Amino acid sequence: MPLGGYYTIKSTAHFNGCETFNIELNPSHELYKGHFPGNPILPGVCSIEIIKECASDMLGKPASFADISTCRFMSLLTPTRTPVFNLDISLNDVSDGTEVTAKIYDTDNVFVTLKGILCQK
Repeated sequence: MPLGGYYTIKSTAHFNGCETFNIELNPSHELYKGHFPGNPILPGVCSIEIIKECASDMLGKPASFADISTCRFMSLLTPTRTPVFNLDISLNDVSDGTEVTAKIYDTDNVFVTLKGILCQK
C-alpha cells in the first residue's frame, strides 16, 4: 500500500529485467487540492516518492535514495488529464547500493526520467 494514498498500483508486469507498474492517481486526495486549486498536478517530489516506493517493493524492503544523478521532469502529470500511467523500473546491484533507472510515461508522453542509487534501510 502506498504511503500517501495519492496513488494506487493497479498492476505490475515483469519483462526483460524491468518491472512495469500501472499506476492510478487518486484525484480526490488532499494533495491535489494544494497543488494547485483548480489545476491539480502531481508534485515532482511525489513522483520521486512513487519511484522509491515501487523500487522498495521490488527489493522487498524499505529503501531511500542515497543519490539521484539524473532526474528530468519533462511534462506535467495531472490526476485529471492523466489519471493512469506506467512506471518502468530497472534495478542493478552496485558497490554502494542499488542503481535505479526509472521512467514515468503514458502512450503519448514521458513525464519523468530518473537515475539514482538506493540504499536499504
